[in-house]
Amino acid sequence: MAYAVALRTDMKELTPEFQRLERVDDLADGEARAVEFAADEAERAALARRFGVVAIERIEAVGTLHRFGAVVRAELRLRAAVTQTCVITLAPVPAAIDEPVVLMFAPDQAAAPAEVDLDVNDDDPPEPIVDGAIELGETLAEALGLALDLYPRAPGATFAGWPAQGADEPAPDAPFAVLSRLRK
Repeated sequence: MAYAVALRTDMKELTPEFQRLERVDDLADGEARAVEFAADEAERAALARRFGVVAIERIEAVGTLHRFGAVVRAELRLRAAVTQTCVITLAPVPAAIDEPVVLMFAPDQAAAPAEVDLDVNDDDPPEPIVDGAIELGETLAEALGLALDLYPRAPGATFAGWPAQGADEPAPDAPFAVLSRLRK
């Protein structure tokens, strides 16, 4: 049975590229259920465009859903193979991602307060359970986006005149190196 959901953002409808709705209304209190899913070729291509990477060869999840009263806890393992572009040489840079993803889901609160006080030390609020189902695909896509290297580098790639990644000394022509020579 297929389910469709659309996310609303600024009054526009947005359909996720990688959508996996999982029914949880049939999950009894204290019960656990194994889940496993992967993105198909079209979904991987759409996600690659969204995240600005060369390709996503694989993105999959395996894990367990646990119900505790009205709350569902999803414990997933994100596994992905991604090809990004080196920020220096523009060469393809392959990356393997293997990350735990743990999320809580609770019944949708239609009457959410208009103003919410947020504390950076607080846990994230639970994701909604909508019509007895939770959205795992978009959750996994967001986890992938967070796991991507923001500045991928090919092995040995350096800027001319700049130190290799991890070097402690500034390059001879670096702005602060020039200023320190002027001070002497």
